[in-house]
Amino acid sequence: MVQQLLHAVEVEAKTMLARCAEMKAGIAHCSFTRYRRFFDTVKSFLVLSGFASSKIELAGIEPRECALLVEHIGGLERRVSLAAMDVAQGFYAGMLRRGTLYLGGNERCGEDRALLRDMLGDFLEGGAAGNPRLQRDMQSLDAMLEEVARRTPPLRDLQAAA
Repeated sequence: MVQQLLHAVEVEAKTMLARCAEMKAGIAHCSFTRYRRFFDTVKSFLVLSGFASSKIELAGIEPRECALLVEHIGGLERRVSLAAMDVAQGFYAGMLRRGTLYLGGNERCGEDRALLRDMLGDFLEGGAAGNPRLQRDMQSLDAMLEEVARRTPPLRDLQAAA
């Protein structure tokens, strides 16, 4: 069971990394709906990897082997999270360059910021705290999300036409 679970996570991680590369390459022609669908897929992968990690921990295998498998899954999560952050950075940079605003973009920027913080939070708290490139990328993405949120009115402020 553990091998099947690990294989499923590895296959899904490869698929997600390929999808991240595809999205990054075509980000200039990406709609907000397609971008949100991509991020929902990333969230689904993170749920799968979290489920797999917890199942492996409960499988009753040797603690050392369990720790290695959970760390391997954590590494796959980090790779997918970093690739998703690159896609988000490209998408929001393109939005700012084009001056494009999306209905609900204010709220969704907050959601994206929270999701990216969750995805990379453990990684930043761990050994990557001294990684200047990752910290710079996170600050840059935060600044972009803040600018998009600043330019986009919240949905609650919009009035229906009478």
